[in-house]
Amino acid sequence: MSREQLLELSQENVEIGVHSYAHCSYENLSLEEIEEDVSLACANLSDIPYLPVFAYPYGKLPTDRNTCRAMKEIFQKYKFIFALRIGNRQNVMPFKDPFELQRLDINGNYRLWQFALKLRWGKCPLL
Repeated sequence: MSREQLLELSQENVEIGVHSYAHCSYENLSLEEIEEDVSLACANLSDIPYLPVFAYPYGKLPTDRNTCRAMKEIFQKYKFIFALRIGNRQNVMPFKDPFELQRLDINGNYRLWQFALKLRWGKCPLL
């Protein structure tokens, strides 16, 4: 989307969050690459109202625990309040880790009963 389209959306009651700059999976990026990507993403949205929420590209977090821990410190530095991954499970409050909230994968081809099962249980065994 262009900057003009994002600005227009932000004025039409659409909430905009951060989804990275280069859209590379964070799974195997170095800490330096992650910080650069987050920095560029935030700078690119500097004049556009956005929520302090991050959605991991491809739903992937770093596989290295130390990198993952340091990445979360970067998120705090940029004032993110939570980050979303793909997990197809419901989140239980209070959140164990606000930087590892799970998203439900919702498909536009679901029937209403399938959609209801996904919302209720996070997974639908018949999908």
